[in-house]
Amino acid sequence: MEQVILDRFQIKVAFGQPEIIYTETIAEPVTGYGHFEPLRHYAEVALRIEPNERGKGILFESQCHVDRLGINYQNLVRTHVFETIHKGVLTGSELTDVKIVLVDGISHIKHTEGGDFREAVYRAIRQGLMKARSVLLEPYYSYTISIPDHLTGRVLNDITRYSGRFEAPVPDGSGRTVIRGLGPVASFMNYGEELMIKTGGKGSISMVFSHYDLCHNQDEVLNHYQYNPNEDTDNPSCSVFCQKGTSFVVNWDHAEEYMHTLR
Repeated sequence: MEQVILDRFQIKVAFGQPEIIYTETIAEPVTGYGHFEPLRHYAEVALRIEPNERGKGILFESQCHVDRLGINYQNLVRTHVFETIHKGVLTGSELTDVKIVLVDGISHIKHTEGGDFREAVYRAIRQGLMKARSVLLEPYYSYTISIPDHLTGRVLNDITRYSGRFEAPVPDGSGRTVIRGLGPVASFMNYGEELMIKTGGKGSISMVFSHYDLCHNQDEVLNHYQYNPNEDTDNPSCSVFCQKGTSFVVNWDHAEEYMHTLR
């Protein structure tokens, strides 16, 4: 493929080890608060973030009465929840499998504009994640392995070593055994080549993407990424308040002391 690209497009490329695309979710419900009030702007929201089933993505619900926050602004909150990829705080990977519930919000009759709620929503989600017990998710393969019967024990040891799971092996009656199960993409992506070598070409494996689930080596991945959410200026967790005509920024861990919805 490198040679084809070079011949056809005169571009020299090289292929390296594939990178795993991780996602993040939370383990327990948490409420995040976001306030955006530079001069002549105003919006505040309180969003409860709840864990959701694997593979469900992000869902939204409003439990805020329209007497508290008008339906037009509630619709804006919904739009801002879904319009972007929200980043987790462990590795900066995409947030998924959560339900975001609007529980409270405040607008200003003169100063609120549409973009104000965008800022408030983004900051509320981020502030909630900073307090939450986040967990890392990784992709898993569903695999089927076919090997000679006498190699079953060795392959089962490999699967365990690579943090995979397997069903009871099934002999097919022709001197071969079929093993089915799940394994992390990160540790199984090169196992096909290893299996061919160990079995002298007599083993086979097919793998397809199954789903995302808890990362088998989260501490190792976090150490590799070295992500610091406080330094991610594109995804702020702080809130912006205004007092006596002057705006000031409050960090996420003190922002609730200033929130108007909590007064």
